[in-house]
Order: sequence, then structure tokens, then C-alpha cells
Amino acid sequence: MLGSPGGFYRDNRRNPLIAIGGWGFVLFGAAAISYGLWALYGSGESVALFDVRPEAAVGPPTAPSSDAPCLTFGPVALDPALNPHRAIFRAGYAPVGSTRVRYEIAMKARDGRVLWDERGALGSMNDEASFVRTSASLLEFDVESGGVYTFEVRYPEGSMDDLREASLELRGAIVRVDGRVTWTLGLVAFACLLLNLIATRNQPHPYRMPEEELREAA
Repeated sequence: MLGSPGGFYRDNRRNPLIAIGGWGFVLFGAAAISYGLWALYGSGESVALFDVRPEAAVGPPTAPSSDAPCLTFGPVALDPALNPHRAIFRAGYAPVGSTRVRYEIAMKARDGRVLWDERGALGSMNDEASFVRTSASLLEFDVESGGVYTFEVRYPEGSMDDLREASLELRGAIVRVDGRVTWTLGLVAFACLLLNLIATRNQPHPYRMPEEELREAA
């Protein structure tokens, strides 16, 4: 036991479980997040990348029954040998007001069939930065047969945001997110956190020696 000013004493023999639990929580938690981000955005190989801003459309816009033109991008040749594929939408915008830019993206085969259709909105209504970048993993999909495909993109009206960047990336031979991996890493991280909390609670706290003992020590 070592003394300190004011008559407080502390046991300096720190419980090693505190450090083990703390570092374990950080490392396993970071591993779970890193695995998820890598699987969603970094695995596989890029097979196509389109600038999908309205001014970059390859064909004239059409608006058969909508409040915004339908923009066409492509074509791109996709190969089933690179299944599974993933579509990733990235954008950069200057938020104005509380209504964000909405998007609708569809993949179409040469015969006009819609293979998938995804919709969403950029960011959140609370975005306050002057410029925001965001990424969204739209979906995983398999190409049934090799061929040429196009993509149709719409930005429905209703937002005053300034859309400055927008891209659609297709990645092939991606790794599907394995929930068993993320759950296992997350549970281990949680167990380490509990270990840290229990070990910290059992750690001796500083206490004040009785006045009589202090006078005798003096």
C-alpha cells in the first residue's frame, strides 16, 4: 500500500483483466466493423463504374409518367463467371433544407426486362455540413447469363440539394457478408467489455486512512 497527499491510499497492483477486456473489446469490435465494410465495399473486383449525374447520361432523358426524367447509363457486359455481383451507389451533395435527394436505380437486360430496382435517399434530414459524401451498398445479385445490360437512374423532384457527385459501381466476385462472422466477433467484443466492467468493479478504490493511523504514521 502506498500513500498519497491528503491521506488517500491506493493498491497499485492493477488487475490485468482490465487491460485484456478493454483491448479485446476495441480489437474485436474494430474487426467486426472492418470485416463488414470490406465485404460490402472492398471485396471482389470492379467491373464497371458509371458517372450517373444527370448531365452524364448517354441517352436522351425520358419521363413517361414521372416527375423526373429517366436517365440511361451503359451498356456494360457482365459475365456469370464473376457471380456474385454487388451494386454500390456513391454520391456527394450540398444539403439545402431538410429534404434529401432521392434516387431510383434499375438494371435492365437487352430485351427490356428489369432485373432489379432499388430506391432510397441520400444522407439524413439532419445533415448540416456544407458538403456530404455518402455510400450505399444497394444489393447483391447474380447474372443469369452473359450479355449487355443498361442502368436507368431517376432523381425524383422534391429536394433543393445540390447533387455534385454521383457514381454507380459494379463489383464482381464479391464476398457475401457472413452473419456468423460478424455475430461471433461482436459477441466476443461484448464478452470482453463485460470482463472489463467486472474487473474494474472489483478493482480496489482509493480510501482515506483513519486519523489515528495517520498520526501514528507521522
